[in-house]
Amino acid sequence: MLLKRIGIICMAIAFLAACKKSDTPGTETPGPKPPKPDVVTPVGTPDNSPAETETIGATGGQVSSRDGYLKVIIPAGAFTSDQQVSVQHISNNCPGTHGTAYRVLPEGVTFAKPVTLQFRINMTDSTHLAVETATAAYQNKKGVWMAMPKAVVNAEARTVSIETTHFSDWTVISGVMVSANPGLVIPGGKSRLIVYYAEDLLAPLVKEEIPVPGFIEMPGSLVSNWRVSNGLGTVQPEGGKATYTAPEFKPDAAQETATISCDVKSGSNTVTLNTKVTTTHGYISFSVNGGKTQIVHRGVAQRFRYNLGGGQAGPVYTAIYGNATPSTASAPIWIEWPLSLGTTGAWLWKTFNPDLVRIHFKYNGVYYDCSYLPNQGDRDLVISPGYLKVYTDHTHDGYYTGEFEVEKASPTATISEKWRTIHIKGKFRVPTKVDIISPVPF
Repeated sequence: MLLKRIGIICMAIAFLAACKKSDTPGTETPGPKPPKPDVVTPVGTPDNSPAETETIGATGGQVSSRDGYLKVIIPAGAFTSDQQVSVQHISNNCPGTHGTAYRVLPEGVTFAKPVTLQFRINMTDSTHLAVETATAAYQNKKGVWMAMPKAVVNAEARTVSIETTHFSDWTVISGVMVSANPGLVIPGGKSRLIVYYAEDLLAPLVKEEIPVPGFIEMPGSLVSNWRVSNGLGTVQPEGGKATYTAPEFKPDAAQETATISCDVKSGSNTVTLNTKVTTTHGYISFSVNGGKTQIVHRGVAQRFRYNLGGGQAGPVYTAIYGNATPSTASAPIWIEWPLSLGTTGAWLWKTFNPDLVRIHFKYNGVYYDCSYLPNQGDRDLVISPGYLKVYTDHTHDGYYTGEFEVEKASPTATISEKWRTIHIKGKFRVPTKVDIISPVPF
């Protein structure tokens, strides 16, 4: 009996000793790491481009995204009846990604065989990823992006392919990427380059579906050999970061794009990351009637002093894009607003007084502005509904950034044609540095 009691006491002492925290800091037995919280993001919204749609039946087929960077390949026997399959560009809210995501429909359809999603990685994005560590991800109904296992990567062709049995919102992700901010700089401007990584996504760790985690900066010891691998400019390395300085060139020169590269250790491998930075005097992009977006680079910014109606107007900021001379006869598009209104704000269109806020652009060989005739036969022009908005004064990087919309733009040719209207909407990033010209030269 005594031996039995001693045994019980010894067991109790051993149990308490195991439960008691050590008095020596740093000697505690570490417990399991708490699970990382899932990153929930908003659902992406479609852009202005129409979806690409194909009717696909039992014999199979394929449908590609409008930009050509996603191909949905459906094998024979996957569908038992005809299905309308569509691919729509949407905004991308997946952590650690940049560029377009895609909505593949119909959601909830049962496949008899898996279908293949083949992504082609776009080299013109301002943020680039390591193809070797790439895979695809979809957003589930909880709003969490899930990384797919067993991706087939072709680094030379820059394609990433996965098989799936469901449609949803999709994009390409990678365990390592480099960011250029901004990706568009003025001559002599600077761009900050940073390498990011997500350890859980580094190949070959993705062996089952896992939530896409947040990205953190890559330790500088794992990043080396920063260089300008193509184009002009210089790069100053700082470990996992670097600063790119753009070249100087004249206002009438074409834009310059440089590729900046670095080498990153990923496990036992070394991968090369590339990002592009464009040196330009800005751009104006626009689409007509919801169609394809046109981007106009190569332009100038001028500050005019108008003399209208016998009165001297204040300085008017004018961005003229498509050529480098202030001529409405040849410039595809220009926008302007009086600086008396400020360098940020939102304003309605005005064309008939010194405080003008207006736009002029060329579409299909015809010039349009921001006024129109409500009905055929009318002679009194009406200012179009719409706005010009300058929402950021980029004094730190030399740009004004904004957007515009003209709900009813009419041709500027003859009164008889002004009753025909189109809708135009766009964005711009134009330089704050201007040449002073007075009076207005046209």
